[in-house]
Amino acid sequence: MMIILKGNHTKQSAPKGSNPYGFKRIFKYFLPLFIPLAVFEFAIAFYIYYIEVTRNEEIHAAKDIFYIQQSKLSIKLEIDTIISDLLVVSQHRELASAANKSNVIETDGLSRELMVFSQEKGLYDQVRFIDYRGMERVRINYIGGKSVVVPQNELQDKKNRYYFYDSIRLNRGEVFVSPLDLNIENGKIELPYKPTIRFATPVYNSYGKKIGVVVLNYLASRLIDNFVRSMAGSEGHSMIVNADSYWLRSNDSEQEWGFMLNHRRKFKDKFPKVWEQISGSGSGQLYSSDGLFTFDSINPLEDSKNHARRTVDASTSDLNDKAATGYYWKIVAWVPDKAVKSRNWMAARKVVFASALLFLLTVLGSWLIALAWTRRLEVEVKQKESEEKYRTLFEASNDAIMILNKDMFIDCNQSTLQMFGFESRDQFIGKHPGDISPPRQENGVDSSVVANQRVMDAYNNEKIIFEWLHCRVDGRIFNAEVLLTPMVLGGQRVLQAIVRDISERKRVENELARFKSTLDKALDCVFMFDPETLMFFYVNQGAINQVGYGFNELMQMRPYDIKPEYDESMFRSVIDPLIKGPMHAITFETIHQHKDGRLIPVEIFLQYLAPEGEIPRFVAFARDLTERQKINRQLRHAQKMEAIGQLTGGIAHDFNNMLTAINGYTEMANKEAAQYDNKLIIRYLDHVKKSGKRAQDLVAQMLAFSRGGEIELKPIMVVPLIKESVERIASTSLPNINIEYHMDDVNLIAMTNQILLHQMLMNLCVNAGDAMDGKGNIIIGCSRECGVAQICSSCQASFSGDYIKIDVTDTGGGISSAQLERVFDPFFTTKEVGKGTGMGLSIVHGVMHDHGGHILVKSLPGKGTTISLLFPDVK
Repeated sequence: MMIILKGNHTKQSAPKGSNPYGFKRIFKYFLPLFIPLAVFEFAIAFYIYYIEVTRNEEIHAAKDIFYIQQSKLSIKLEIDTIISDLLVVSQHRELASAANKSNVIETDGLSRELMVFSQEKGLYDQVRFIDYRGMERVRINYIGGKSVVVPQNELQDKKNRYYFYDSIRLNRGEVFVSPLDLNIENGKIELPYKPTIRFATPVYNSYGKKIGVVVLNYLASRLIDNFVRSMAGSEGHSMIVNADSYWLRSNDSEQEWGFMLNHRRKFKDKFPKVWEQISGSGSGQLYSSDGLFTFDSINPLEDSKNHARRTVDASTSDLNDKAATGYYWKIVAWVPDKAVKSRNWMAARKVVFASALLFLLTVLGSWLIALAWTRRLEVEVKQKESEEKYRTLFEASNDAIMILNKDMFIDCNQSTLQMFGFESRDQFIGKHPGDISPPRQENGVDSSVVANQRVMDAYNNEKIIFEWLHCRVDGRIFNAEVLLTPMVLGGQRVLQAIVRDISERKRVENELARFKSTLDKALDCVFMFDPETLMFFYVNQGAINQVGYGFNELMQMRPYDIKPEYDESMFRSVIDPLIKGPMHAITFETIHQHKDGRLIPVEIFLQYLAPEGEIPRFVAFARDLTERQKINRQLRHAQKMEAIGQLTGGIAHDFNNMLTAINGYTEMANKEAAQYDNKLIIRYLDHVKKSGKRAQDLVAQMLAFSRGGEIELKPIMVVPLIKESVERIASTSLPNINIEYHMDDVNLIAMTNQILLHQMLMNLCVNAGDAMDGKGNIIIGCSRECGVAQICSSCQASFSGDYIKIDVTDTGGGISSAQLERVFDPFFTTKEVGKGTGMGLSIVHGVMHDHGGHILVKSLPGKGTTISLLFPDVK
């Protein structure tokens, strides 16, 4: 039987004399519904306005606090950098060696070094060295981007200048910092204005004698510019005010530097009540009739001391004592009251607009609901019209719509004929779903059998939706999405089938799958998350491997869940500038936390994407920095050891020359004293001779450390040599130590030098004996190690291969983890003063790496220490 859907154009009219749409009838239902809703909406609007104003105030206040703290950090870091530069210059080798002979200071080399320093930094208007009498000995002026050495005849006497007088009285490592003011030349303020801070510290020569001061005239315009950039995101007027409430920086340049200019304008004169509260507090926010003020305090001396505890101590000089209590700056962000009220007015406008819109919707909704009650009379007419409307939709649909019973199709729309290629409904009606499908589906099942099962499932249950392979009349197969819905037409239960061609969607899905496969093979980790909820909606395989969570676990997480340094508010403060512009991408370093708790240093490239017509999203590329940081540590260690070696060699050569003279004259004096048989003088000279010999031994070790690579190696059977060396060392230096040997093979051969191997073993054994206070066990081991893959304890480099390993193990107290990082540094020792030079392990480090070998150290506090020397196997 075929069901033909026909429209019924017969309409039932309302009874004569009645109007179901009459105004009075509708109004009767409208008022009781509208009035309560309107009152409720008014209350909600007022509450939303209050919340919006409060939220805006909190957000803007928090932003101002953030920018104030950011600018304060910028200033503190700048001051720390300057003080660090000052202390480095004051300890320069040209200054340290100054006035060693006849109190003569050689200025040529010092001028060159200070000029290079000034040119490289580009921060200091003047760099000066003033001797202890107050006379400038070197002055470097930074003019037009170039550093210039001032001629000797133009240098000036500065003994009466306050910065010299106060800084020459300081002790070693103490720093003088002047107030921030405008530079004065020849009694006049220099034009254009040069905001200047003077930093000074005393200089000592290598004999510990104070020989003068180093003074850096810092161009504070850079500090002020950094402050302005740090405050760029703040809506308020950014200001720096000194302790006397003079403006050092203001949006109105006419207000600045009042204490040096004639206008004498002050912050407290313009905002007296505000200054009264600001001057008495370190930081905070306050609202007055003038607007919102956010402020914080900076004490250049105290803040810099906190960042450089070991080198900066501004607590002893008179000026600095005064500065510590009264020398400070106030950083202020001021939002005028007019701007604050403007923000509130904007909030009110939004609420009023939304309320008006909601009011109109309420009126409309209430009216429609009231109208619905009046339409009960037309239900019959609407029901009869529904079939015609369904037919209209049926034919107008772009999707194929078919009506079928349990056996065959009984009707279809025009889109069905176009999709499958039939010329008329008569050709289509009577077909079975299996007739318009290929023999088998993608999974290999029989199309007719499965089609019958789906039809029965839809008849017996609710609607079902599934994907299916269909076949056109010309044999072309396409992917389709099928929706089967049971319904009743003409008193007969039938199924409505809506078929949509999804070939294009499938193609896009395949493209996306290939894209995902490409991302999964990428070296970097990719995270995508929603800007509003911050929930991840995609991660590649690299991201899964990095943090250890599964894909489904990550889909329930947010970026700050894997970043222990961040919470939600902190993370939103990072991404908000990207959303609001003008930047749409940033790069920063942070820490990711693996599921097992491991911390992974990463570099993040975060980009905000908001293509027109698409949903905005964040894309983050995360790169593991573990290997990069490891390489950087190795490089820094190698540079440090090279620099220390050069320094040690230079010092050793100078000491060696001095010791030659000392020992020579001691020998001559000893012979002279022997002629007069003065036993007391002879005994004193013997002590001097012994001290000179010990000093020569130390210098020899220093030279051995610094020479590097100047040794002759040859193949040697190491086991006999080890036993001979250790027994000789034990008989002379370790009388109460028990020596044990663990030798796997007596025929082990290594490329080495007999004297240097003896020296290394002596250093290790003596250190082991000292660690046990002269009593205990030392275990000497020697073995061949194959397939070693370790990190060198001294140079921090990774190495692998086959090695001849010599172990020296003691039963002492062990070495702490903090000391393990420094044990190979020259002159570092844990022994008491006079009981060690700190060169033993440094010599071992240098010699082993000249061999092409490496060192391993294993130690636990209270459980002894094992130091292993690994020589490349020459088998």
